[in-house]
Amino acid sequence: MPNLISPLPFCHRLSAEYESLTYTTLTLYREGENLCLHITCFEKNPDPAYMFFLCFGSDFSIRFSCKDTVLPDSRIQLSRDGGENLEGVFWGANLAIPLSLLKEHTLSDHQLPFSIRYDRGGVISSPFAGGNTLLKLFCAEKENS
Repeated sequence: MPNLISPLPFCHRLSAEYESLTYTTLTLYREGENLCLHITCFEKNPDPAYMFFLCFGSDFSIRFSCKDTVLPDSRIQLSRDGGENLEGVFWGANLAIPLSLLKEHTLSDHQLPFSIRYDRGGVISSPFAGGNTLLKLFCAEKENS
């Protein structure tokens, strides 16, 4: 089954003159009845206080860091990966969110308000202007036999 949401490459760099850098990648896609997100964060010194904030609609939100997670529903699956390579330490999270949990936040034209922010010690970053965008969820219509 093809993905109904195009992958969104997100490479973002947070930096100050003498601070370490953070590189983040984000991929969004639909798999069956789940909205899936894969986030990888490359940092020299990951800190559990540095949090990702994801918000769907106005009040459905998920928070996680390299160690801590706050999920609003037990049906959301979060798995982690990570390690070290020549660029430094990396950590990641794979999220699978049932679309049924997001239906009440979806607008009539199948658009889902979405916000993602990464708070790295007070430096807030997002791949979207203002941190917000609309995801277009395409629903395949059943064929008549």
